[in-house]
Amino acid sequence: ALLSIDEEAGAYAAYVALPALGALLVGPVFLYLFRAAQARGAGMPRWFLYLVVGAPVLYAVSQVLFALELRDVADEFASGGTIRGEAGDDRAQDLQDYSPVIEGLRSAGVVGLAFLYVMVPLRARRVGLLTPFMSILGVIVGILTVFATLGIAPVVQGFWLGALGMLL
Repeated sequence: ALLSIDEEAGAYAAYVALPALGALLVGPVFLYLFRAAQARGAGMPRWFLYLVVGAPVLYAVSQVLFALELRDVADEFASGGTIRGEAGDDRAQDLQDYSPVIEGLRSAGVVGLAFLYVMVPLRARRVGLLTPFMSILGVIVGILTVFATLGIAPVVQGFWLGALGMLL
């Protein structure tokens, strides 16, 4: 994986930039849904607005920072001597000692975004803005955001956002 990141740095940048851009674009959707639910008396605390604005930004920034760090690791790995076999695997494991600050930011961004996918649709359902199906599907998207390795998250997320766009 490190060799392919080093060889195709532009493709890897696009691979990282698209979800980061998507997170930034979903921010206004959550802000609109938050304000609409709050106007109907959903009982959302005022501090929740900071999470609605900050979580997508934190997610996008942390993904980009992690990608830059991983690209540097891939460049260092590819420019080194041993890249094949068990010695190459050991060297790759040694190089993948990522910054705990960036790892913490990534975790906070993912959890914050997942929290938005869970809480905002549930609160919007409570005041009649979303159907039960749409709110439960939002919760499922939030859960799949945390467990991103399942591979189905973008499909369900795309369906939910498309349906929410038609609804709004």
